[in-house]
Amino acid sequence: METSKKNLNIYGSGPAGLAAALYAVRSGLDVTVFETSAFGGKLNEIPSLDNFPGFPGGPGRDLANSEIKKLKSLGVKFAYSDTDKTLSPADAILLATGTVPKKLDFTPVPPVSYCALCDAPLYRDKSVAVVGSGNSAASGALYLSDLASSVTIFANSDLRAEPATLSALEKKSNIKIEKVLATEENTKDFAAVFVFIGHTPASSMLEPALLDEKGYVKTDETHRVKDNIFAAGSVRSGVLDQCITSAADGAAAAVDIINFLKQ
Repeated sequence: METSKKNLNIYGSGPAGLAAALYAVRSGLDVTVFETSAFGGKLNEIPSLDNFPGFPGGPGRDLANSEIKKLKSLGVKFAYSDTDKTLSPADAILLATGTVPKKLDFTPVPPVSYCALCDAPLYRDKSVAVVGSGNSAASGALYLSDLASSVTIFANSDLRAEPATLSALEKKSNIKIEKVLATEENTKDFAAVFVFIGHTPASSMLEPALLDEKGYVKTDETHRVKDNIFAAGSVRSGVLDQCITSAADGAAAAVDIINFLKQ
């Protein structure tokens, strides 16, 4: 008699979730990946992913689509779910929900976006604002500058971006940097405000006792949170919020889950 497969439910389809799904399905697990928005997670929001080994560069969604196509061919199932409300029963559960964008402490007059790649075409030949001083803000401004008539970056400090990104910014004549805090007043005349001021962990499905002081999920050395629940990627305490480190953490978590299910 054929033994039924153990099943793994993965919540989140970013780099950690996709890597975990690959390792898990190849080990013989029945894998379902749940997502609350677009499959690929934050990969869909990256205008140009240039530091992921083996990927030639380009929009992050290209990498996501390639991986999802491969996983589907291996039998991985993809479904939509609201993890804030419920986690479907399974032999093992992996939380790879990542992070969500921080919001401004005021409500801008123009429309607000957290994804340049998604919404830039809506503001072709218009003036837009970018709020933030990190690499995401700089990369977002670069992408927007190819479509918008002008881009104004509101940064409360010097831009903290990769040297290559900063060099590209300097060559753009339609990008202006204002070293001031964004306010309702100084952003009111733009067609849209693109916000890149950091992220917070998407961990509201767990009780506070399972989170660290910043809201990231605490795990043991085997990625286990409690019972049959595991966590990986940027939602997990101590993991660098980069695609490559999240993917590596997802792969490692899958190995730990495989070992857990064998016991």
